Amino acid sequence: MPSAQELQRELAKVLSSYFNGQTSMSEYLTWEVEFTTSDDARLDPDLSGRAGRLALLGHEHLMDLRPLDDFEQAARRLLDELQLRGATSEAAGG
Repeated sequence: MPSAQELQRELAKVLSSYFNGQTSMSEYLTWEVEFTTSDDARLDPDLSGRAGRLALLGHEHLMDLRPLDDFEQAARRLLDELQLRGATSEAAGG
């Protein structure tokens, strides 16, 4: 079973890939469903909730209920926070 930090790195990788144009929103939504319905989601309930809220924004965009910018701003904030956590964890030797 992966650690919470590994799950955070995995989500950061998926979001980075989205912003680099290598992963589509649909691929993110698939990743989110697979993650939040797995036992791994229990390792970091906060991360699971945040990934789910981001997926909701993605679904609402796909249903033409929200602009894409809502999803992308939330995804950018989450990615920035995950990268900051990762850098802080690495600096602390974790």
